[in-house]
Amino acid sequence: MIPVSVLQAWLNDDESAELLLELERRAVGYLERQTGRHLGDPKTVTRSFDGRGSQLLFLPEEPRDPAGLVLEVRSEFTSAWELVESDEYEVDGRRVFRVAEVWPRGRFNLRATYDAGYTAADAPQDLRQAVIDLVEHWYRGRVTATPGFVPEEVTQQSPRLPASVYRTIQAWRIPVGVGSAN
Repeated sequence: MIPVSVLQAWLNDDESAELLLELERRAVGYLERQTGRHLGDPKTVTRSFDGRGSQLLFLPEEPRDPAGLVLEVRSEFTSAWELVESDEYEVDGRRVFRVAEVWPRGRFNLRATYDAGYTAADAPQDLRQAVIDLVEHWYRGRVTATPGFVPEEVTQQSPRLPASVYRTIQAWRIPVGVGSAN
């Protein structure tokens, strides 16, 4: 999400590229776990949802290409998935409206497959800054070690993360029950 050259410039360190790459990878992973969203490089994700009997379905993140969204439904937990034709719904950001009927009620009876994630060029600025802030926090709090060594504890140096990171996590966190990764 953040090129190592940007991290090196931010931290004024031209020699720790390997360490900064590892810290960036861990920061993206941490934010993914905390928000429930895929924040790394674009990839295809599949999410399952509970049908609530309404016309509106919320996706955890906006598909990179709404035309590439594939929606499926099943009548029972053990039944086969059936494709929902694209003319039966409309996509508006994270919202998917069922045109002529409601999404059926059921436990994990809806499934969405779409491309999610970000390139370095299109990641939202607040997420980019949260990654940079986490890398800086862990970089400045690291233990002195041999060059190239990244201790496992590096992500656990301090329970107090920068306030800006907490605010970003809260803003981007998927509410419980909105969608689960498969």
